[in-house]
Amino acid sequence: MATLAVGEHPWGASLSADGTLLYVSQFLLHPGVTVVDTERFAVRNVVELAEQEPDSDNGKLAPNGVARGVYAAVPRPVGGDVWMPHLLLAVQTPEPDLDFQSTVFPTVSTLAPDGMSEARRLLFAPLGVDVEGAAFNDVVSGPRALAFSPDGKLALMASSGSEDVLVFDGETGNERFLVRPLPAAFLEGIVVDHAGTHAYVDGRNTHNVVVLELKPDDPIEPVAIDGEAIDRIATDPMPSDLRLGQRLFYTANSAAFPLTQNFWMSCSTCHLEGQTDAVTWLFLVGPRDTPSNAGGPSNTGFLLRQALRKSVAEYDTTINLEQGGFFHRTNAEQKPLLDALSEFVNRAIPFPQNPYRAPDGTLTAEQTHGKDLFLQNCRSCHAGEYLTDSGDGNPTLDLNGSIMLHDIGTCNTGAFPDQPAPDEVIGKMHTACDFDTPTLRSIFATAPYFHDGSAATLRDAVDRLPAAAALGADDRAALVEYLKIL
Repeated sequence: MATLAVGEHPWGASLSADGTLLYVSQFLLHPGVTVVDTERFAVRNVVELAEQEPDSDNGKLAPNGVARGVYAAVPRPVGGDVWMPHLLLAVQTPEPDLDFQSTVFPTVSTLAPDGMSEARRLLFAPLGVDVEGAAFNDVVSGPRALAFSPDGKLALMASSGSEDVLVFDGETGNERFLVRPLPAAFLEGIVVDHAGTHAYVDGRNTHNVVVLELKPDDPIEPVAIDGEAIDRIATDPMPSDLRLGQRLFYTANSAAFPLTQNFWMSCSTCHLEGQTDAVTWLFLVGPRDTPSNAGGPSNTGFLLRQALRKSVAEYDTTINLEQGGFFHRTNAEQKPLLDALSEFVNRAIPFPQNPYRAPDGTLTAEQTHGKDLFLQNCRSCHAGEYLTDSGDGNPTLDLNGSIMLHDIGTCNTGAFPDQPAPDEVIGKMHTACDFDTPTLRSIFATAPYFHDGSAATLRDAVDRLPAAAALGADDRAALVEYLKIL
């Protein structure tokens, strides 16, 4: 058995028709595909998806932004071009222009048959917006998995958030049909049988499989639900409140819950896999990096970079302002839903596996030295089991009480400066340049760093810390190696 390094965030893998190439999708940073020569078992080339520049004619409603969430890279049986469903996140659009319908755009990018370069991009076009290269008009959220009919005539894309299957013409790339609603939630996979007569869609949240009948030559309804969904388990191992919370976190099905409008976006749009989208948004309060929810934010003190919230239930503000939804924690019918969402975020999003940590917990000499440096220079703020002083002296997280914040010299004063901001419960104003101490748990997986994402790597972050001024290059390297295992 042998291993091969294929990138920082690999996710999906598929083979070319002749088995000579393996396509490995890169899910997060450097999104795109790593192409592996299977005979030599070596990386042949890497293709990173280009940013979609803003459209000066159509403004914020035309697809634009950086690619994220490349879950799959699937070669078409006829023609050999490789299709990759993903998101475009519009990081160049500032608030207040940034809203739910201009934040994220579903997209399919393709590679040339030789796997050497990006070929074309199948873009979403909102109704009334003239988008060059537009291939589909139906709003879908969370494009995740894709499968072709054996003859390549149909391409079926399962979207986890909008809970539907978008059907493309495999040759032209244009939309043919939308299967919605589907009796499943958090769609995670789709396959087509060898005969090309049926497709099977996996619903992770509903733990079932939906069977679809394929009729490629039917001009009206080329794909249709075939019978009842098949449950995969007899007893759900996840408690019902967590299962409901999972549905709420991942769904953009606005016909089921008012978490967004027109099936546009979910919590998981920005918190991919419950973690981060690794981008910086231009919010009214200033540039803000998306934090990870891995491990849950409970016991890590206040929330948001300026400590403007104290619980996940207060994210009804995010649902309303950023997702375009209609939720409020004082609504008696909606509060149980927010409680379930809170339970899921706090208890059911695991930390990613740490490749830098030894299975038995032992440290290398460099990591040990880094730990000593950490204890000497960092633990005054990154203290305790959760590696943060957020909430120190204020165990109930009283927003009227004392709130521990720090100015470590990372404040933005340029084109998009950091701003004073009120909390979203009592309206107490928080200063612009003082920030809440983030937890360092699983920090290896949360690049970029600082409140504004201005440090691309952990080494960049360490180099900018005031305490690092007295450390040499070897000491800084050791500190980084220790941080990676936290």
